[in-house]
Amino acid sequence: MQATLKKMFLIFIGSFIMSLGATYFYVPYNLAAGGVSGLSIILNQIFPFLPVGLLMNLGNILFFILGFIFLDRSFGIYTLFGAFAYSLPVFFMERYFMPDQPLTDSPIIALIIGASLYGVGLTIVFLQNASTGGTDIVTKILNVHFGLSYSTGFLISDGIVVLLSGIFISLNKALYAVVAIMVQSAILDYAITGFDRKMVLNIITKKQDEVCAFIINDLKRGVTLMSSRGGFTRQEKETIVTIVGKQEYTKIKTLVERIDPTAFFYVYSASEVMGEGFTYPKTKQVEKIIENVLEP
Repeated sequence: MQATLKKMFLIFIGSFIMSLGATYFYVPYNLAAGGVSGLSIILNQIFPFLPVGLLMNLGNILFFILGFIFLDRSFGIYTLFGAFAYSLPVFFMERYFMPDQPLTDSPIIALIIGASLYGVGLTIVFLQNASTGGTDIVTKILNVHFGLSYSTGFLISDGIVVLLSGIFISLNKALYAVVAIMVQSAILDYAITGFDRKMVLNIITKKQDEVCAFIINDLKRGVTLMSSRGGFTRQEKETIVTIVGKQEYTKIKTLVERIDPTAFFYVYSASEVMGEGFTYPKTKQVEKIIENVLEP
């Protein structure tokens, strides 16, 4: 129950951040930067008597039905929550808290801030296996059933919205929308693969036992020893390989520099790591093995 409430809270936070970007930076400049909000802005230009927030709610109902059919049930339930957590604030802010003038005189600044808010909010929502409805559901369907990345899915679904924007609003606004979508996609892609990025360490050192003991005992991380041979000296060696977070990497680097300044050390990043100690906790059996290894 606590995990569910936390998940719903994060979905609400992400959806609300998106609603701020749409209401205060997209709507005043008629930037139809994809999504159900973009479609709603276009329809609002055609039918001015229909508020953007109302159109978003109607559109979310339609896309929610598609998500419930093509995606798993939990995604549908959380998406329904996310959709209304996004569109209802837009409806009320547009109706009761909309300033008479745009917050900025520059459409470029509005584009950058709006796209940044939208991208960050959408990332938070997607990491909870949900969406805010609308064309986000189309993006998720393309990812699950066709293996397309989130950024590619967004470019396809939102590209259609931009095309409609160029037809019904103006070519100039459509070009602004293209830039906004690119910013959103870049933020989403980097956030999905970058915020939880891990470091892969390869270490050749004379102080192998001390380094391994530190990683296993102090950092509670696993270590793999790979046999290697120097190309110049032809000496047999063992390379320490471990995968850790950024803070743990700094600690290991500091230790190695202190105890063996001659160590050979190279690092590269991993955008995703799956397995014990990362996507699920260590088992009791593994903890027992570690304890046995560390015993003198």
